[in-house]
Amino acid sequence: MPHGGARKVGQTIDKIQYAPTEERKRKHNAPFRPENLKPKRFMHYLTISEVAKEVRRDVTRIRALEAEGKIPEARRVRRGKLMVRLWSPEQVEEIKQCLKTIRPGNPGKNSGRRHG
Repeated sequence: MPHGGARKVGQTIDKIQYAPTEERKRKHNAPFRPENLKPKRFMHYLTISEVAKEVRRDVTRIRALEAEGKIPEARRVRRGKLMVRLWSPEQVEEIKQCLKTIRPGNPGKNSGRRHG
């Protein structure tokens, strides 16, 4: 062992591998893909990031609209410790129609009316 107790990459002690293996490095550095979060029977459903991309809105806006009840509620599916929102293709079309009626911006307290 080198001076100071440092270990070389890949060196094992008592048959325990302390440095990451090449396989772990490849797996850890794999690009994120939303389809990895979907159970097989929901592969045609869309995640929140896919819906946001489809309707050209930010993910936080989609969450807010869902919380306000302005768009259909997503189905929640547990994936390990995560709860994944999934919308059916029909719901996505409904979301597109809902977004056509929602005007952008915050109308404010008096809905833009002037007093005075």
